[in-house]
Amino acid sequence: LKNFVGFGSMRCAAFVLALVPCEAVQVQVPYGLAAVHASNSSFTRKCDHYKTCENVFGAMEAWRYAYNNARKALAYATKKTHEHIHVREELRQLGRALHEFHLHPNRHAFEEVSSAGRILFDHYHDVLTGENATIEVEETGGIGVDFRDQSANIPFKGGNAKDQFVTLSNGVKMPLVGFGTWELTGQKCYETVRWALGIGYRKLDTAQVFGNEKILGKAIKDAGLKRKELFISTKLSNFWEHSDEAYARQHFEEQLEALGTDYIDLYMLHAPSKDPAKLKLAWSTIEALYTEGKVKAIGVSNYSPDQLKELFEIATIKPQVLQNKFSVYHPGEHDIKDTSILQYAKEHKIHVVAYSVGNAWPYFLDPLEDPHVLAVAERVKKTPYQVLQRHALQMGVSTLTRSSVRERALENKKLFDFKLSNMEMQLLNGLITLSTSVDETVFGPKFCADVYKLGGQPRAARAEL
Repeated sequence: LKNFVGFGSMRCAAFVLALVPCEAVQVQVPYGLAAVHASNSSFTRKCDHYKTCENVFGAMEAWRYAYNNARKALAYATKKTHEHIHVREELRQLGRALHEFHLHPNRHAFEEVSSAGRILFDHYHDVLTGENATIEVEETGGIGVDFRDQSANIPFKGGNAKDQFVTLSNGVKMPLVGFGTWELTGQKCYETVRWALGIGYRKLDTAQVFGNEKILGKAIKDAGLKRKELFISTKLSNFWEHSDEAYARQHFEEQLEALGTDYIDLYMLHAPSKDPAKLKLAWSTIEALYTEGKVKAIGVSNYSPDQLKELFEIATIKPQVLQNKFSVYHPGEHDIKDTSILQYAKEHKIHVVAYSVGNAWPYFLDPLEDPHVLAVAERVKKTPYQVLQRHALQMGVSTLTRSSVRERALENKKLFDFKLSNMEMQLLNGLITLSTSVDETVFGPKFCADVYKLGGQPRAARAEL
């Protein structure tokens, strides 16, 4: 990627309410590489046929990303060979197929997209790989989303991760960077948590369903740290199977005992319920624990804006925290809408915690391997994982690292000695438009600036398959 990471700058004037001087930065963008990468992932190839595809909409997202990157690569192409002419013809076929699936998401439309995409990229991937572009991004003070003018004020001149906090709406201070323990069990969990505490992590995240709270408690005890030095978050996971306040109370006490503590810093409802009565019972129990001082802050996990609205209707106390899956393609929610969940949370004074920032799940695009992300990482001399974590922090959310790979956890400790520029933030926030926009006529989501000049009208809500 070294050929695609340089940038220069020039002066410009932009009409933003008035004539305002700004800095237009020229940056090389690896459109062709990104197009080929999206089309060639193992997940996308598994979806060449409808019957073998585990996530139809994940496949369509990957093909939209491949298509939008490819059309921008060709738009800037300097070569006019016969192969380029054929690529344009095949690209038009893919665009028509994607538009048809957008209007009528059915099996036939899906297979038309897969067929057109596979013909294009299997035959002409060499042509596309070589086509990248230099574009101008205006440094106007914005970061490419309509609800945040600038990056969150996160330290960037050094400092230990354990010393960086966010203050929740109820005044509780929570570390900005935490250590997640999903899929960590047994001796591996014990050793990894002891090691994480040893290098400075002070926020630990677990859940009832993780099955590791007792091991976590032993690791905490053996670390010899004072309780006030730690921030422990856990969750009520299996309430919907029991729907009984006595069960929730009993299990909470068991969680306290397992973790070796007499209070929890952050207690969350792990997942939403479609049953309003069960939701009310679960949330009222968590509210009671909060009122009694047994938990210092309360929250929910894996909630959409609509599910938060349902919770608000029955809640006496609103959650202070929302913990959701987060990536550059899905910043806080799976089903992208034109109003960001980050904006919605901000309006209701709910702090967002991001988990699995570097994980493709449950879709197909892998941010750690994305040529756009790799290009940013090369420019700022950081790893892709650090770039993604820093991006989330500058979006105003705190993060969890979840890895038994110690190098990854060490990377996460070095997030406060660099800063992504507004230009880099715009480029990263614009990736969602490459994965969401359907073709030249349908652009989305509305909360993102058209950094990559895709054009088109605002995207309608996604139809169901």
